[in-house]
Amino acid sequence: DGTTTPVSKYLASGTQQTFSHVYTAPGTYTPVCKAISQNGIAGSMAGTPVMVVAKQFAVRDVLLTLPWQQNVYTNRFTIMCEGVKNTADPDLWKGLEVQWGENYANCTKMTRVESNGGTWIYKAHITVDASLAGQTIPYRLGYFGQPFTYEEAADNTEGTVKLWNETAGESFKVGIWGDNQQGARGYDWDSDKYAYVRAIFSHMVAQGVDFGISSGDMASSADYNNQIKPGILQATDGILGRTRPYYVAWGNHDISYRNNQPYFETGSIDDPAWGTSEDGAYYLYRGNVLFIFIHQSAYNATTATWLANLLATERAQAASFRVMIQHYPFWLECWSGNNNTALLEAAKAGGIDIVFSGHMHGYERYLKDGIVQLTNGGAGYLDHVESVTTYYGDDIFVG
Repeated sequence: DGTTTPVSKYLASGTQQTFSHVYTAPGTYTPVCKAISQNGIAGSMAGTPVMVVAKQFAVRDVLLTLPWQQNVYTNRFTIMCEGVKNTADPDLWKGLEVQWGENYANCTKMTRVESNGGTWIYKAHITVDASLAGQTIPYRLGYFGQPFTYEEAADNTEGTVKLWNETAGESFKVGIWGDNQQGARGYDWDSDKYAYVRAIFSHMVAQGVDFGISSGDMASSADYNNQIKPGILQATDGILGRTRPYYVAWGNHDISYRNNQPYFETGSIDDPAWGTSEDGAYYLYRGNVLFIFIHQSAYNATTATWLANLLATERAQAASFRVMIQHYPFWLECWSGNNNTALLEAAKAGGIDIVFSGHMHGYERYLKDGIVQLTNGGAGYLDHVESVTTYYGDDIFVG
């Protein structure tokens, strides 16, 4: 492997000497050695090939969750999982990888970031040839070229990723929700308040959605044990993200954890850095539909200009539908909406067809200025006692 062990002291002729070396990766190696006399005369190099095989680990030795999908597009995808913080063997994770493609012939090493729950979040960014758009890519987690061992089906890390396709006319199903923070607080679900949230994602999977979209407020705080773990890692990632990607437009409650916690990857088709759009906006095409995500922290004139420029492109104008996702609705009778006039004017001028939002934990729909506003913030607890604060007319439906 290119390294050299320390040289021994001079030994009498015929004396045996033992050396040891630890290899850090599996493979076939040929260790060689030679003797040098006190007069500087060197013997010939000699060695015998040896096969180094990585130690195999059970899934639960390393992982706390099965892998989930993020940032899937036509030529890329991200695989993430949560792992044990092994203080006894801090280098144990270094062999962790995603093996993918036909016969799992390709391998991408995982990186890691510490979570606020005292665990590791592992991720692997994988780029494939653009010709594979629309195809299904098999993957699994492995360790130094070897598959993980597992005894129970629940520990099987194998999965598939369906790459996006931008071909016009492609049909797809999408599940859209908002405000699954805190689960079903204050209702009959109190014994397991996230059972309701898990049921929503199980229903999406059973209905065969191709991907999910959240209008924000995935959690109400950075509380790992009561918010992040049950609401995101076990529900959103563990059920929906296990087999389908999802995309988020951040809400006001997401701010407390999204900037410093590595639970998500969101990025635009023209964002080569992946996942760097936390404070702005990003867009994706699926079939001939344009999806635009506006984060709550980006309701400003700069984003309005970005939106106007995007919608003015030939491709955007040729889209069958232009869909916008933002946490605050433009119009909302219970609570208050997004009063950013510049953003609204850019959406109207650019031909946005429908806006999906959350924030208010209930359901409203409205058609105004050619835009359908649909508020669907009921994926957690409902704000059933909220009164009307702004009256837009009899045409708005509040449910």
